[in-house]
Amino acid sequence: MQPMLRKEIWRYPVKSMAGQPMETAEITEHGIAGDRIIQVRNAAGRILSARTRPEVLRPQGSADRKR
Repeated sequence: MQPMLRKEIWRYPVKSMAGQPMETAEITEHGIAGDRIIQVRNAAGRILSARTRPEVLRPQGSADRKR
C-alpha cells in the first residue's frame, strides 16, 4: 500500500447539511467521530436528503460547545 496525503478533513455532523473543515479528527472504527450523528426527517419519518431537498444545506452544524 502506498502512503496517502491528506489534503482536507471535513465532518458533516448532520446528514446532508453543510460540513465543517477540521484541522484534526478522531478516527474510530465507524469513521470520523461526530460525523453524520443526526439525521433530518420529515413528518412521515423519511430521511431528507440534499439531493431532493437542497435547502437542508443552508444551516451549518457545529461541534463547538460555547456556553
